[in-house]
Amino acid sequence: MELLNLEAAIFDLDGVVFNSEPLYQRAWCAAARDCGYALTAEEHLQLRGRGRRGAIAKLCQMAGAGFKSDLLPERLEYYEKLFFSAASLPLKPGVLELLHELKVRNIKTAIATSTSRENTLFRMERNGLSGKFTIIVTGDDVQRGKPYPDIFLLAAGRLGASPARCLVFEDSEAGLEAAQRAGMIACLVPDLDQPNERTKVLAGYVFASLVEARQRLFGG
Repeated sequence: MELLNLEAAIFDLDGVVFNSEPLYQRAWCAAARDCGYALTAEEHLQLRGRGRRGAIAKLCQMAGAGFKSDLLPERLEYYEKLFFSAASLPLKPGVLELLHELKVRNIKTAIATSTSRENTLFRMERNGLSGKFTIIVTGDDVQRGKPYPDIFLLAAGRLGASPARCLVFEDSEAGLEAAQRAGMIACLVPDLDQPNERTKVLAGYVFASLVEARQRLFGG
């Protein structure tokens, strides 16, 4: 499998580049507990990829009456700092090899993540990814998070790439929907949960890992 005329590859950060979703899951479950709701790991999967504002709104809807939603942002910030400061973030298998393949082929690359710019830059620098991507677009750059297509369209615009000639690597349903709505080629690389019927429909390709993505897309 090889894509002709590909101009750009856009990567979600957490769960695609970094193996960081388990830490987010711990943080959200702990924060929800402090606010009066026992969020399960399965329920947390419904929050992934939505951006901070969208995920908070979804959790408040799930929790219902009595949930101390006003405390949630502070509790989330506390637990994320606690868990992420104590751990280095391993890269997902195949990240560096795929980035090298794209560079050799003169295909531009971007990060498009719902995470804040401050946290994104800190984690990328701390884990050796500074300068590895052409541009970085974060949740601070858009008003509407995924599943809206805004962040991907902004990334394509800054890269000077046609959306139809952009690959997007995502691990969440919201991210895949955003990529499809942007008119891009959505690639699912599962992380915490396996593909369901909806994600299979949204994804142009499903890869077990970025290692497989490189092999099937470019024959590497």
